[in-house]
Amino acid sequence: MTVDFFENQDKARRITGSLLFYFILGMLGIALLLCLVSALCTYVVLAFIPGLWHSWVVRNPWPFLGILSGTSILFILLCSRWKMLQLRKGGGQAIAEMLGGRLLQLSVGSVLETRLLHVVDEMAIAAGIPVPFVYVLPREKGINAFAAGYEPHYAVIGVTQGSLENLDRDELQGIVGHEFSHILNGDMRLNLQLIGWLHGITLIGQSGRWLLYKSAGFDRKEFPLNEEGNAFVPGIFLGGLLLTLGSLGTFFGDVIKASVCRQREYLADASAIEFTRNPDGLAGALKKIGGFVSGAALRTPNAAVASHMFFGQGVQPLFRDLLSTHPPLAERIRRIDPTWAGAFEEVNWALRAVVAQRATLEQTGIAFLSDPEILGSAVAEDPAKRMPGRLEQSYAAYKHRLLSGVPEELFHAARIGSSAPALVYAMLFFEQKDTRDACLDLLLQRCGVRVYDQVQTLASLLNQAGPCARLPLLDMSIPHLRNLDSEQFGTFRELVRALIRLDRKMTLFEWVVWNVIEYQLRRDGLQEFDKQGDQERQPLGEKADSCAVLLAALATFGERDMSMSRRMFERAAGVMRVVLPEMWRSGISLIDVDSALHEVATLTDKARKRLLAACVVCICENNEVSVAEGELLRCIAVRLDCPMPPLLPGQPVDQINFFM
Repeated sequence: MTVDFFENQDKARRITGSLLFYFILGMLGIALLLCLVSALCTYVVLAFIPGLWHSWVVRNPWPFLGILSGTSILFILLCSRWKMLQLRKGGGQAIAEMLGGRLLQLSVGSVLETRLLHVVDEMAIAAGIPVPFVYVLPREKGINAFAAGYEPHYAVIGVTQGSLENLDRDELQGIVGHEFSHILNGDMRLNLQLIGWLHGITLIGQSGRWLLYKSAGFDRKEFPLNEEGNAFVPGIFLGGLLLTLGSLGTFFGDVIKASVCRQREYLADASAIEFTRNPDGLAGALKKIGGFVSGAALRTPNAAVASHMFFGQGVQPLFRDLLSTHPPLAERIRRIDPTWAGAFEEVNWALRAVVAQRATLEQTGIAFLSDPEILGSAVAEDPAKRMPGRLEQSYAAYKHRLLSGVPEELFHAARIGSSAPALVYAMLFFEQKDTRDACLDLLLQRCGVRVYDQVQTLASLLNQAGPCARLPLLDMSIPHLRNLDSEQFGTFRELVRALIRLDRKMTLFEWVVWNVIEYQLRRDGLQEFDKQGDQERQPLGEKADSCAVLLAALATFGERDMSMSRRMFERAAGVMRVVLPEMWRSGISLIDVDSALHEVATLTDKARKRLLAACVVCICENNEVSVAEGELLRCIAVRLDCPMPPLLPGQPVDQINFFM
């Protein structure tokens, strides 16, 4: 099953319309039920107090029911709107913290946590998105995971402690690959929208579940019990009452989540296998869920809010066939492994000990998905038919060979919040040919001796790694750069600007770094992408001149004869299926490219897909990928908001697999 990034993003947007319909239906149903219950209660009271028969409520039943319905609908809308604003501000990190997650740091993690970080690094680099924040749910013993965020470059990956302790590396890659599929398929935004829309109609039931959980003593650290250490009985009674009253809203919410999400889990499973090329890993994780006493269950009372976001069925509904947000476990396994006999192997302490021992023995460096000896070779195909987000076998092996020579200290620096800025400074320092002394003086003046020494050390290591490692390392550092507070980020951004301007010229890589900061790190990044989404989308024909500028830049950057540049441009123009002005012989500057990217940002999804395919065809025409071409193509993908694995110098054409 082939996965198309643009097609699935479009399907996710269409599902949003269905979500709105279901939400309105559920809201009206709750308002109607509330009216019926209120009317029944009113007449029951009147039966015992006859004097109230002459009250306004009895004499004006329809206005009373109208006011009651309007008030309940307004309450639901306000609660949903408040939740959506809260999620807009916090994004995926708000979900992870709501579920009790703890942010992982490479410098302080256990062996199992370090293994998880490396797996996420591998997947992010292969998918061409910034490395997400990684959270572990330390109190959850079930085997589960989730992805959350509004955009791929604002994603969060969360994994339970049970997954870390019970899954081997291949199985862990399987569930992480599943969650990356949700990131690339547009499911994350849809899932957050579900939480926001449904908050209003499920709030009463959620409040009751939370109060029951706390009052019954399941969370003694956060909820004070009485002096004897027993459960808080009044809280249990009130929680049960709220849970009962909110059961209808909970039912509607579960129906909506089940109808929207169930089929998308099958899609994510198929996509995960395309990422890892290892169906046994994903099937093994699902089988362990079936054989584990805790299964995929989560204990936190907030699990029901995000039940549709998990890898497995984290919350068991009352009517499984109707309300389950995930397909049956056995059906998911059989779709991956048709030879499965149907028996689950028990997951016990001995197996967990083996997992821990293997994690300790594994190399701590990045191992790119699996041993390249196992990966085999890929079949060459037309580069115009490749797609974003897909990982081929040969691509993983190629990455492994090239990045195995990168010093571990560079990976470590990219993964530590305190050293990530210094790594970017070192990359820019390495770009300075004639002004390195002035660059060091500026760093010493603004950052002090520690950063000054750190930059020199990292620059030396970057020299060993070579230019091909810069984009992967930049991707790995993005979540930690994003975690800087406003003052720290402002200082970092201004210093990057100063370093770039130091020699009064801008190289291509400096321009790429600046684009990453402006479009993937700035605090108003989400708002900028929202503004782009609100603009009217335009076809290719409306932006033919801008597309021609981008293709001409790819064809003429670097040292090559004009006949080759012309052939590259004309081959790419043929993919566009629109008439493009001939610009292959023009001198294209970065200012021209920047202006063109601003124009093509409003293209339709199909037009962006065709433009990116044309870009790949252009750079593949001479059967090699230069550093400049790879960096420029990556920046084009960033500005078009499309995941794009970094191309490396000398990468064979048959290993470029980004377009469908």
